[in-house]
Amino acid sequence: MAVSRAIREDALAIARELLAQRRAEAAAAPAQAFAALHAGTFHTDLFHNEFPRLLDALPDGYRALEWGSGRGWVAAHVASDPRAGQVLASEVLWPPGQGPFTPDNAHTLHRMAAAHPPLAERVVDFEFDGKDLTGWRVRSGAPLRFVRLSAHEIPLPDASVDFLWSVNCIEHIPDLRAAFREAARVLRPGGLMFHTTEPLYHSAFGHHLRDIFPVPWGHLLLGEDELATAAEREAGAGSAHPIEWRPGEPLRAEHLLAEVFPTLNRARPADLRAALRPGPWAVRAWGDFLPPEHRAWARRLGLSRALPGIAREALLLEGVRFVLERLPDRARRGWRGPLVLDARVRGWVRRFLLAKQ
Repeated sequence: MAVSRAIREDALAIARELLAQRRAEAAAAPAQAFAALHAGTFHTDLFHNEFPRLLDALPDGYRALEWGSGRGWVAAHVASDPRAGQVLASEVLWPPGQGPFTPDNAHTLHRMAAAHPPLAERVVDFEFDGKDLTGWRVRSGAPLRFVRLSAHEIPLPDASVDFLWSVNCIEHIPDLRAAFREAARVLRPGGLMFHTTEPLYHSAFGHHLRDIFPVPWGHLLLGEDELATAAEREAGAGSAHPIEWRPGEPLRAEHLLAEVFPTLNRARPADLRAALRPGPWAVRAWGDFLPPEHRAWARRLGLSRALPGIAREALLLEGVRFVLERLPDRARRGWRGPLVLDARVRGWVRRFLLAKQ
């Protein structure tokens, strides 16, 4: 079913409204694509808000593994915990034998260390040329190690990891069922698995261009090619507020078509639940990201009529955050409600229980 021109234009109008608001608040557009990510503040806040209670539940000298470490920011924070025994940061995009030792990463880590001094005291040794910051390296004796591996094949022994986590990675893993099966293999019974991921592909910003040209559901309403072209027009070199893809490199549509959209697994919330359901997991915490403004945009765009083949839950559930405990293979599985019920049903149950209080 073709999406009407009016709906497509309305989605573009919402994106322009959001960009205008962002520019007014920041007084300028970000100079680089995904600038909000590169600032590093999200990762510092996540570590301080979410990780203390998780790390406190682990044994002294614990072994931790991160999927999709990217620039290694969260793994570096975890390695700053004095109780950490070994922290393995993994990524498939690093060149073989290398980690995220890039010059621009040095500046982000330096800012993060100012907000969290144990980073510099225990983990990261910054390099200067006498005046300017030029790079960084892992301190001698620090527990942090970088490894290049796939979530589908982890070269670690069975039951050898106490804590496994990822940040905004699940939406990129091709085979979720195989990945979670491998996670269950390497985690010891009683070990914890934490994942936070957004945006899921069919949600408003599942195209991952929120920081460039935030067209809600643009990849579904316009298609990926048209959205990439619109992003280049609105935020690339010819726009009033140009964004660079990398320092000195103008944003172009082919960057998005080659390096963003092909990396997304297009999994729906039901696919995520189905991948987790067979595993030996007990749910310790589960949170849904259902922004109210996304519901308002869906009504404004008539999204259910424009995209009738996609479940409403998939369109509105921006992301999830959860903690699962790895149970012994023969143990009872415990409470598994979020692995069975979709986000809308969970919302109804929550509202019903709150009304009873």
